[in-house]
Amino acid sequence: LTQLFQQLPFWFLCPKMPAARNFHRRCSTVANRAAQRTLRFCSTCLGNAGIYLYSEKSGRTLNLSVYDKRLIEESWCALRDKEDVAKQIFIRVLTSNEKIRTIFDLHTCPDEELEENGTFQRHVKSLSLFLSICADSLSVSPDRLVSIARSIGEKHVNFRWVSFDAEYWLLMKCAMVDVISSRQRPKIAHLVNNAWNSLLSFVIFEIKHSFLETQKSKNTKNEDDQNTKLVLRQNLESEWELLRANH
Repeated sequence: LTQLFQQLPFWFLCPKMPAARNFHRRCSTVANRAAQRTLRFCSTCLGNAGIYLYSEKSGRTLNLSVYDKRLIEESWCALRDKEDVAKQIFIRVLTSNEKIRTIFDLHTCPDEELEENGTFQRHVKSLSLFLSICADSLSVSPDRLVSIARSIGEKHVNFRWVSFDAEYWLLMKCAMVDVISSRQRPKIAHLVNNAWNSLLSFVIFEIKHSFLETQKSKNTKNEDDQNTKLVLRQNLESEWELLRANH
């Protein structure tokens, strides 16, 4: 804050209030409009516009600075083809671990045929929606991130043969962070990487925690895989539409 104040012009730090009674009318002038914009900008920068989240279930917290929040939002917005980003993330995950490939029921699909595979395409769409929700909810409804993440973890328990270990969660997070940051300008790529890493570490921890807690409370996984995947996809789409409506 001290550095920010030092950069402000002297006239801004020592304003003189006009004595005229019609001061509000004068605000319509170009100069006063510019001053109002400056005031609004500084109020936003200096205000408590960062993100603080607390999960009652896991006890975990997330603290994002104003700058980190902006980096996440703008870096995601700058990506023109978000589904292509999700596709590259998913390809990286699948080609790095055969066990994970089995989890997604893509172990029999050759690498060169992945992009044409219907199951692969559905997973890419869901991943793109998930990342859009993570980025866009920061300005609309950040508190919903916890409930969304925990809902995803809970639904994954119903997938047959699924047993996500620590390696899986770390691989997914690293792939998302690395691919997104690799498509940014070199000067800010490492900053984008750090910001997304903070956000996704929190979100994925909540997914993992919810998955394990739900798994403990269930003796069997008797729900249909396809039905569970459809419900999860519909939930993500509903959250995305809600964010767009309130953006």
